[in-house]
Formats: sequence, C-alpha cells, structure tokens
Amino acid sequence: MPKARDVHARRFDLKRVLFEDRHFSIAWGHFKGRDRKDCVGVRWRGKGSARGFPRAAWLVVPKWLAMMFLAKTAKKKSAKVAEIKITLKDLRGIREY
Repeated sequence: MPKARDVHARRFDLKRVLFEDRHFSIAWGHFKGRDRKDCVGVRWRGKGSARGFPRAAWLVVPKWLAMMFLAKTAKKKSAKVAEIKITLKDLRGIREY
C-alpha cells in the first residue's frame, strides 16, 4: 500500500507525517470539508493482500481523541517524535473539532 506522502486525497492536504509503519499511517493535515480545519488524520495501509482504506481516504480524528492518540503513539518505534510534539502544540491552539 502507498506511503502517506504518496496518497493524494481530494479533501485532505497532508502537512506532516507523524507515524508510519507497514500497516498504518498518522498525519497532520488540512481537511477541506465544510469546516475547513487542520486536524489529525489516520489511514489503514492494509496488510498482506488487503488493500487498506479505499482510494485515497483519511479518517479525521476528533481533537480530544487525537491528543490521547498522539501521546501514546509517541512511544512507538516508528513515531516521529519531534513532529508529534509540534502537532500537539498546534492542537492545543485550535478549538475543538
């Protein structure tokens, strides 16, 4: 399955990759929906012959969940800790979504 940087979603502009392994990606980006907001997006990349999320789709994670999600993710081997710290700071500065 494609890496996060290679996924060009119509409604999610990727700003930075926060975590990526063979099966899962987490990114900070800009959602171009009705609310137009910066947010954390997650994407299942698939496993084996599974194709992962259909097309170039990202699931937007609510702010309250994203904060907890990223705090735990920072402890994982494939985490980009410096990028996660910047994103946590960015998240604190925006209203709930």
